[in-house]
Amino acid sequence: MKKLATSIFLVVCAVAVVFIGWYWWKSANERRDASRPVITRRLVVADAASTDKQGLAAPDRGVATNRIDALPDEVVLDVESLNLDADEGEEQIMTVRKTGAGASGGGLAIVIADTVPGRRGWFRSWESPIPVTKLTTLQLQARDVIGDHWLSIVVTGMNEKNEQTLTIFREVRGSENTGLQYAPIASVVGDSVRIEDADRPESYQLGQTEGAPSVILSFSKDAASQNPLDQLRTTWSWDPKKKSYEITAKDPIPGAQVERDIANKVLTGRESDFENFLQGVWYDASMGPKDPKTRLLVFDRAGNSIVFYSGDSQEVFHWNESHATRTGLYVGAQNESVPTLRRLMDIEMTGADAISVRVFEDLLMKIESENRWDGNYRRFHEDAQPAAKSPGPLPIEGLWTGDAVKLVFGASSYTLSQGDVSSAGRWIQYTVGKDSLIELIGEGPGAKRRNFIVEITSAGNGVRSVVLTPVIPTINGPERAEEPRIQATQSYRR
Repeated sequence: MKKLATSIFLVVCAVAVVFIGWYWWKSANERRDASRPVITRRLVVADAASTDKQGLAAPDRGVATNRIDALPDEVVLDVESLNLDADEGEEQIMTVRKTGAGASGGGLAIVIADTVPGRRGWFRSWESPIPVTKLTTLQLQARDVIGDHWLSIVVTGMNEKNEQTLTIFREVRGSENTGLQYAPIASVVGDSVRIEDADRPESYQLGQTEGAPSVILSFSKDAASQNPLDQLRTTWSWDPKKKSYEITAKDPIPGAQVERDIANKVLTGRESDFENFLQGVWYDASMGPKDPKTRLLVFDRAGNSIVFYSGDSQEVFHWNESHATRTGLYVGAQNESVPTLRRLMDIEMTGADAISVRVFEDLLMKIESENRWDGNYRRFHEDAQPAAKSPGPLPIEGLWTGDAVKLVFGASSYTLSQGDVSSAGRWIQYTVGKDSLIELIGEGPGAKRRNFIVEITSAGNGVRSVVLTPVIPTINGPERAEEPRIQATQSYRR
């Protein structure tokens, strides 16, 4: 009997030890989990309303994880993570659409999710509505606009009137338990709005001294002028006493003397009219068309592409969307090689063959760098004129065959088979000097754009031949590429 009691006692003790150990392990895990951010739900950022005229979705912004729950009247559209207050951890800026009734219903807002030592996990520390209504034009930046090494939140984009908006939120110092708090210090609307950074000394870059505040410039139509391109420039400067940006100057800016009928045909408020005006090649007006260092912009709305040439480099962007402004166009483009890289362009007409371009990347980064594509451009007449329908004395449409080559040209499409390799897409023709060129624009995963000099000759007896010589377009004309020529023949009726 004594042995049985001893055995029962030992079993009970063992169970108690196991229970105590399990309870201690569970409590330790709970304490550890409480110190970590709480992941709520996982969202693929997309906006059903933001599709281009071809039905393409808005540029992919990746997969985001918001750290706090959205409110019942909110839909999370985008989430960005960055360090706003120079502490050890990052905060989150959530872009949400308010769905409830009232003045804010349907509008956009930004919400900050923060963590502080005195609070448990992530929490909603601050939120504010923003005047941007077109989601695909929204850009968030964290930058020091005052020059005191404190980052402000800069929100830019377009509203329902196709006006550009700029709103700056500056941190308000609060208690440790409230998290990050902000107050608006600037809210500007105009045909074009931008921040002009002041020159700041090296000591500022090293964190030793403060720098001069940036200024805000807004441009709008000069109501006192009959010229549709005349503008009124308003300067907004930082007022340390009022702790906000205030108007300090208004200056009329004479526009180019463009013939009124040209301006009336281009500046109609319809995106397609300005897109037709942009079609073709534009060169950097500060360098000239033949300068080997000049920058080129090639707009091809039919092919939904914008190509940036600089020296021997080429960047191809998919033309996603356009929004008409009073003096031009606001364009959103997506890099074909790096889909997560977006480039936004503010393009204004400054003359019958002249435009002003402001380009910036859609990146949430703490950078203050000058954009190398900003500037004035002129139309490149000599090398940008479209060729006739045929690049040679005979039409190119139809079936062409050669050694291990099958090439079919439709009215605007093509298919090319070379051995076991096939491609398909669209083709366009153009001339450079005396050369007739054709560009094959592939479609599908891994597709490429290839340029060729086209030579068509007749061999008689109803047979003609074509030679496609691969080239690379440059400012000085096409240069031979290190690829084999494509040769084929075609039978035709006289």
